[in-house]
Amino acid sequence: MVDQFNHHLYRKRGFYYFSRRVPKTLLDHYQTSRIVIALRTRHFRKALAQSQMLAKRLDDQWFELRLTQVGLSFIAV
Repeated sequence: MVDQFNHHLYRKRGFYYFSRRVPKTLLDHYQTSRIVIALRTRHFRKALAQSQMLAKRLDDQWFELRLTQVGLSFIAV
């Protein structure tokens, strides 16, 4: 059985997983259209914190890829 808790986190056979679709504009940079990562925990709060961290990292990475696609570079200050 699979339980969906938010749009990036789900539980399968007692363990939590992070799942996110790759945006259509960035599919050239990935081998698959979906990123799925086993969080290796049965604890909801730990899984939620990990999924939020992963979502933020992906958002940051995808932002930089989009900037590169339009010929801009991102400089962190």
